[in-house]
Amino acid sequence: MAPGFNLVPAVVRSIAQLPFSTRSLKLMDLWPDFELLSDFNPFAWPSLTNLEIAVDELDCIPYLLCVCPNLLSLTVVGLFAVETKEVFFDAIILPRLRALEVRNSGQWPHEDFKTFLTRSQCPLESLTFGD
Repeated sequence: MAPGFNLVPAVVRSIAQLPFSTRSLKLMDLWPDFELLSDFNPFAWPSLTNLEIAVDELDCIPYLLCVCPNLLSLTVVGLFAVETKEVFFDAIILPRLRALEVRNSGQWPHEDFKTFLTRSQCPLESLTFGD
C-alpha cells in the first residue's frame, strides 16, 4: 500500500458494488463511524447474514441492525460509552439472529439490549461479551 493511501474510499466503493448474493462481510480494520456507514450503499446490507465489524460509535450498532435485517451472526468490536438516555435498540427486531459477539464493549446498554432480544424472539444460540 502506498504511503498516505486512504483505504476508506476504496472500501466504500467496493461495498457499494457488492452483489446481492453476498452473505458475509468482515470489516475489522476499517473502524467506520456512523457517518461513514451511512455513506455505504444501503442495498448492499440486507442480503448479509454474517457480519464482523469494528466500529467507533455505539450508534453504529442499531444502524447496522436496521440495515441488516437478515443477520444470523454479528460480531462487533468497539469501545462504547453510553452517555445519553437514548433507547439504542428501539423498534429493531432480528428474528433470525443466532449468534452475537460484542468485544471491548466498555459500557453497554444492557436493559435496552434485553428488550431488543425479547422483542426479536430470535433463536439466539450464542451470546458473547468480552475483551
